[in-house]
Amino acid sequence: MDSITRKAYKKLLHKAGRAIEDFSLIRNGDNILVAVSGGKDSMTMLRVLSDLKKKAPSLFL
Repeated sequence: MDSITRKAYKKLLHKAGRAIEDFSLIRNGDNILVAVSGGKDSMTMLRVLSDLKKKAPSLFL
């Protein structure tokens, strides 16, 4: 991943985490099912959710 892509990904990760918190999209005890078609958008969302779980496990209790 080049530096521009890395910077854009970090921004996306931050915005996704912020949206989850601000709008209470994920609550304690929620189960999350991610449908992945293999396209760029669904693969990116899967990676974002996975990375957020590692970086901010409190969002995924």
